[in-house]
Amino acid sequence: MDVMALLLALSLQAPSVEEILREFDAQGAVEPADLDALLDALEQLGASALLPISEALAADLRDGMAAASAPALIDALVGRGTLEPLRAAFRDPKTPAAGRLEIARALDDLGDDSWREETRRMSRDAGLDPALRLRAAALLELAEVVDDPRESVTPEPARRMSTPRKKPERPAREPGTMGAALFIGGSLLVLGTLLWTLRRKD
Repeated sequence: MDVMALLLALSLQAPSVEEILREFDAQGAVEPADLDALLDALEQLGASALLPISEALAADLRDGMAAASAPALIDALVGRGTLEPLRAAFRDPKTPAAGRLEIARALDDLGDDSWREETRRMSRDAGLDPALRLRAAALLELAEVVDDPRESVTPEPARRMSTPRKKPERPAREPGTMGAALFIGGSLLVLGTLLWTLRRKD
């Protein structure tokens, strides 16, 4: 029997969250469609199943190794609240650092930011394994990028819709001083020549 058929048959028996997850995990490798079937089975349990789902997810993530069912559990809790079991497991000193980071990622997926301060401290903890410090820093960086997305492509300049203004026309230049002097000198020369010609005729 495949996973979808198994969950369908199980849902007819009013099972508990633990029974559904136990049967699901026993199937081994799963496909995306199997996760959809698991989510449907969990949602059919109604609001009373939200707390057990949150508790099951917290217990699963505490050891730092998420089970195959974790994505469906997270999806079942989106927008539903009931995150206290996850927050409590994150704050629990007995939860190892790897488990805290897995829980932090789940809380981030569920829109909760209560994990950030402690995760920032973990990213700066010199006594923590370098790989875990790197994971903590990467988780914080990813969350901050999602919170404050920035354009990675330079936007094109806005097109100008207004009519471009014409440059004012310059007024016609008045004759300069030198030009005026040449004009006067030429006129006097013409007048002198005319007078000399008239005297010769006399």
